[in-house]
Amino acid sequence: MRGAAESFRLDWQAGQLVRLWLLCKAAGMAPMLASVAQDYSVPVLSNGGFDSLTVKYDLAREIAAALGLHEHGEVLHIGDHDPSGVHVFPSLAEDVGEMVAALTGRAPIFTRLAVTPE
Repeated sequence: MRGAAESFRLDWQAGQLVRLWLLCKAAGMAPMLASVAQDYSVPVLSNGGFDSLTVKYDLAREIAAALGLHEHGEVLHIGDHDPSGVHVFPSLAEDVGEMVAALTGRAPIFTRLAVTPE
């Protein structure tokens, strides 16, 4: 019973209109981000740093599965500000957004948080 009580976590996003996800390019960064995001029930996903259709589809399925209980979804993205990082974001947003829309009839919003020129 003690173990169950110690590992119990509320989903702070339950009942909210918008479901959030945090997506990072580097898989090695995901545990560091998760250590902060988990307190807010925000799942951290990684696109693995490459433009793989399989990775995009896996992300879309995971987002679609959780989106069902929320009116909207938003994916917050953190990636490098280099040519690869800058170009992968719009492709990722378009492809994953369309896949999620095909699975649920709704597409999440994608917002690039970092690294940006600002």
